[in-house]
Amino acid sequence: MRIYRIASNSLSSDNIGDNNMSFAQYFVSILIDRFNRVYSFNYTPLSYYFQIFNRSIRLNYTHIHGSVGFDNQSIIFGFYAGTEIPEEYSFLYKSYNPYFKSNHLEEDLKKSNTIVFFGHSLNDNDFHYYESLFDEIILGNRRNLYLSFIDQTYEDEHKLLNRIKGRGYNIDQLKLRCDYHFIPTQGGINNHEELRELICRLSYL
Repeated sequence: MRIYRIASNSLSSDNIGDNNMSFAQYFVSILIDRFNRVYSFNYTPLSYYFQIFNRSIRLNYTHIHGSVGFDNQSIIFGFYAGTEIPEEYSFLYKSYNPYFKSNHLEEDLKKSNTIVFFGHSLNDNDFHYYESLFDEIILGNRRNLYLSFIDQTYEDEHKLLNRIKGRGYNIDQLKLRCDYHFIPTQGGINNHEELRELICRLSYL
């Protein structure tokens, strides 16, 4: 099982190479259908991007917090139930939304051997989805797990690692106990060793 996570805030118009294709367009056009499962925290339907990039893709994907427009699902916004807010604002808890439902994200994360986060900041409101994954990596020593984060710059990676560290996880142990990678989108895909490694992995899994 392979998991791919896409977020539209990383779908930019950055130019790469001679074909003027953005990093995100490359993923949607070339790589996304090589994943068994896609989970999106963005409200824009993935089908919208397939239309933009003129792709016809049969893809198993789930919008964790719903979507608008093309998929005819209501959006779910608000706070994680573990957040302390005044009772009169409890309607803002995501789990109070009638469209909030179960999914297989945590289960799929545990059984996957390749996990790619695209543009995910791991903010406090969504971090609870990944606590069991980081617990398993650090305590279970999942050295066979390929874990990759894709974002714009290495400064974004530092912010990401600080968020993980802020939740009580040892970054040294995280990197030692899995096959950790960070792929910056800045500069494009040409001559990008980390991206070539990911493409090679997806080609043979």
